[in-house]
Amino acid sequence: MAVEAILVKALGLIIELTAPPVLQYLRQIWGGVDGELEKLNRYLLQIQPLVEDAEERQLMDQTVKSWLMLLRDAAYDADDILDKANTHVLLIQRKAEFYGPLKSKVRDFFSLDHNPLLFQLQLGHKLRSINRRIDGIIEEMHKFNFKVADNNNNNNRPWRNRPPTHSYVPNSEVIGRDEDKEKMVEILIHDHFEEKVAVVSIVGMGGLGKTTLAQLVYGDKNVERHFQMRIWVCVSDDFDVAKLARDIVLTASEKSYVDTNMELLQRDLRKVLGYKRYLLVLDDVWNERSHEVGCT
Repeated sequence: MAVEAILVKALGLIIELTAPPVLQYLRQIWGGVDGELEKLNRYLLQIQPLVEDAEERQLMDQTVKSWLMLLRDAAYDADDILDKANTHVLLIQRKAEFYGPLKSKVRDFFSLDHNPLLFQLQLGHKLRSINRRIDGIIEEMHKFNFKVADNNNNNNRPWRNRPPTHSYVPNSEVIGRDEDKEKMVEILIHDHFEEKVAVVSIVGMGGLGKTTLAQLVYGDKNVERHFQMRIWVCVSDDFDVAKLARDIVLTASEKSYVDTNMELLQRDLRKVLGYKRYLLVLDDVWNERSHEVGCT
């Protein structure tokens, strides 16, 4: 799971735990819960807008990558603590409904899993510990001067500000993607697909390095030898099948002009690709209509 997704999940759990009935119960167990939850919430909200820039920069900067690993571990631990607290509260509420408030409290006191005193010690210690860790991570974060991602402009279409991508990336500029690249190359070269046209997707949130990974795979010598033709097309806009077909023909045939009629475009595609084993990379696809490429 991407770091930003973990942070969003943790923030959602904090909202659940600070709902009035839940918070009232937690206060009875541990009076300091308000302050620690509020502090954790503030920390996560401070980090969240900067994660996209950090995940982009980790590809070129080993120190950022190490910092991001520390953040990922802390975010998972925070999510685990909050999830267990939420589960504990839900179980207590259900038992109270079933047994009645008094019997439920007696049963829980003698239960190791749901004893409120034991839970108080665990919750208090773990929340304070995770807040100390994240406080240190934030201190470290300041030296990187991460930028806040701006995803609110241009009608929520993030591709509008992004320049077209290309197939080349110097291997010396990329850190820590060898394992991912080898897995993708293995899939493309050695897997026996039943379909005549097989689709392999690299998916994830913005800033995870999907384009960089695709560039590394595209430029791999084994991939170059395996495929008779390689084509790189940057979609980066509303998904238009006809425009995509034109771009493929232009790239594969090195023509300067192609027809705009869809029937003629399909003819040109068959002529260019024929029975060749080819690799087609569609980069920066945002639109859900992208499945239509199979219809061309």
